[in-house]
Amino acid sequence: MRHVSSDTKTLVAVCLADLVTTLYFMSCGAADEANPVMAGVLSYGVWAFISVKLLSFVPFVIFIEIYRRSEPERAKSITKLVTVLYLLIYIYVTVSRNFY
Repeated sequence: MRHVSSDTKTLVAVCLADLVTTLYFMSCGAADEANPVMAGVLSYGVWAFISVKLLSFVPFVIFIEIYRRSEPERAKSITKLVTVLYLLIYIYVTVSRNFY
């Protein structure tokens, strides 16, 4: 069994941090879900939200780890790019919705 790359672990950590912080701040009444699709999913409950959130990134994680076997450097670059983009979008949405 192959190990999961540190880049992929970082991406998963970022995605899970987004999930956890979203649920936490929403439970405190300090935030709402910015993504209208996910806000709609949330109306079906927290477990539906968690399930759909996981389904939004787990397939990519599986794909990129399989792809890494044949193209390790390209997979690393793609994973880093996706992680940076995810973080930039997360920061932009968080700041624009809460500080302006």
